Amino acid sequence: MVIVRGALPPEQWVSTPEHITIRGVDAAFGPLPNDYWGAAWFEGPDTCDEYSVIFYPPVDVDEARAVAEGMTGTNQS
Repeated sequence: MVIVRGALPPEQWVSTPEHITIRGVDAAFGPLPNDYWGAAWFEGPDTCDEYSVIFYPPVDVDEARAVAEGMTGTNQS
């Protein structure tokens, strides 16, 4: 797993991602090429900070979703 500042562009999703909540904000979670999975979301007062989490294979999809949704922290305003 890796956390990246800078969300993935939509054209890299293999299929339409599902909507989940990460750190209290709307996020996308879905499959990426090469059996990777990812989550992407925006934070900040103007939603200008982009973040993504990439889960490398082998990955259990339900566990990856639970990890992404379980991320906590404080959103800075």
